[in-house]
Amino acid sequence: MAEAFHVKVAPHGANYPELSAHLVAAIPNGLTVSTCPACEPYQIWSQLYQQPLDVRDGWITLSDRPGLGLTLDTDFINHHQH
Repeated sequence: MAEAFHVKVAPHGANYPELSAHLVAAIPNGLTVSTCPACEPYQIWSQLYQQPLDVRDGWITLSDRPGLGLTLDTDFINHHQH
């Protein structure tokens, strides 16, 4: 609907920017992805994957690996189960 009215889309979801980045890259009216610094210990999204999201100088470079290009860090996940 936003595209039909020439409106840019900036999905919010700072906890999972790796998912929003793929959405923004896939649509013609994608604008930006919001996120928080991965160095903050409460940003669990930065620790869920074996290869962290590639963010440099404010830009995200998407992986060329299959799917979303993400591999879960099962050791981290198993360690933090309740």
